[in-house]
Amino acid sequence: MIEKLKVMLIDDDYLVIEDLKNLVDWDKLDMEIVSIADNGQHALEKMDNIMPDIIITDIEMPIINGLDFAVLALKLSKYIKIILLTAFSRFEYAKKAIDLGASSYILKHEVSKLSLENELFKLSNEIFKERKEQKNEQIRLIEKLIANDGENKFVELLNSNNNYSRMNLLQIDRSYNEIGTPFEQIKSQFELYQILTKDISENILLIPINQFQVLWFYEIPLINSKLCEDKYNESLNEIKSNLKQKLNRTLSVFYIDTKLSTYEIVEDYNRLFKMSELSIILGKETINSYNNLKCKFTTYNNEKILWKNKIFNVTNDNIIQIKDSINSMIDQVTLIQYDYEIYLWLCNTIVDKLIEMDCTQKIKISNYLNECYSANQMKKIINDIIVDIYHSTIPQCSWKIKEVIIYIHNNYDKQITIEMIAQELSLSGEYLNKLFKKEIKMTFTQYLIEYRMKMAKKLLLTGEYKIYEVAKMVGYTTSQYFSMAFRKVNHMNPSDCLKV
Repeated sequence: MIEKLKVMLIDDDYLVIEDLKNLVDWDKLDMEIVSIADNGQHALEKMDNIMPDIIITDIEMPIINGLDFAVLALKLSKYIKIILLTAFSRFEYAKKAIDLGASSYILKHEVSKLSLENELFKLSNEIFKERKEQKNEQIRLIEKLIANDGENKFVELLNSNNNYSRMNLLQIDRSYNEIGTPFEQIKSQFELYQILTKDISENILLIPINQFQVLWFYEIPLINSKLCEDKYNESLNEIKSNLKQKLNRTLSVFYIDTKLSTYEIVEDYNRLFKMSELSIILGKETINSYNNLKCKFTTYNNEKILWKNKIFNVTNDNIIQIKDSINSMIDQVTLIQYDYEIYLWLCNTIVDKLIEMDCTQKIKISNYLNECYSANQMKKIINDIIVDIYHSTIPQCSWKIKEVIIYIHNNYDKQITIEMIAQELSLSGEYLNKLFKKEIKMTFTQYLIEYRMKMAKKLLLTGEYKIYEVAKMVGYTTSQYFSMAFRKVNHMNPSDCLKV
């Protein structure tokens, strides 16, 4: 009996779903509808449990549209066939759909029983052809693993009655700088396989991948699962302890339970290595199950554009204000577990921008990155550099006056007085004002006004705000007083900035 192909239907219009369900004879095509969703997000959530062979999806949907969904679904499995439906005849839609990897693009008003059956029949043939290739790929992978296993324990595992095995990727934790270094350029002292095979128990199957990574297959009995887990943890602790003793390095583990007797081993093998790329986000000394990842799908193109604009607009004047925004970007990438490349792009972009602002930080940043093993450490490094750069812009003065200047820079948009700051420093306002004038050569009020007008000019030159909006943004309740102060400091009218 031929196994039926699994089909998922996605559309926010339930009438369209009903039409698709009744349009063709699914049994005749050896297909069955296994799942229905009303938008891309719900579909992705359902794909955690049901992996369809064919997806028919609308393009115009809320939350995650069909085009973005196609990108995310194909990242999960490159073998999925996707038919995109739309009510709009737009050439750019069709081109983008095909560029993204969709199998076909059909206008809703042109869908008929014959046209859909022909398309499904074509995809069915493609799927069975690819499955044959997957079987060959499985054979090639197994041959590779057998060749790397000098004692042929992997053959015994394949021939065992139990089809399930926990495939682990043991990976030496690498710092941020080491992540970008090709394996062949790393010193030979990190030959993980040679270290691990010296003292560990004989019943453990280890297969070398490279200097940093080793595959560990752990057979899962059909009974006594609790005992199995205890032995697994015992073996894992032995491996980690051995590595710590021999290399003084820590180890992270990525695992997935796989069926060795089917082509799924190839998919699971690839998933395992994709998951290992998240190591710099997840941190070191972690044990990570594929099924327990917080999120395996997300869109990022729009966020990436916003992040880039925010980072490129950072200056010495607004660096403290932007710090929370930068932290938020890193947190978002970390918590949602975006693609590994996106995290590295974000951190590299931020680091390059900070070095551009203060090239003296370059060596310091490089030294820090050698000790950076996680996103949280990266965030702390970036915050420390931001503070250093910000403080380097403050005039040389006593710590008391430096505190006053920092307070002004952080609160210039509010109604502040020297007395308010003096109270926080347990000083008198009169004394602090005299000290400020002595060291900065202007009064507190003069400095506050000049700083406000400096920031106001930057805001006006962006062309994004009206004069009364900028006035409020720099602490003025009326445009009249703001304009007077602006002319006095900048020797031009606020409206002149809007014409530039």
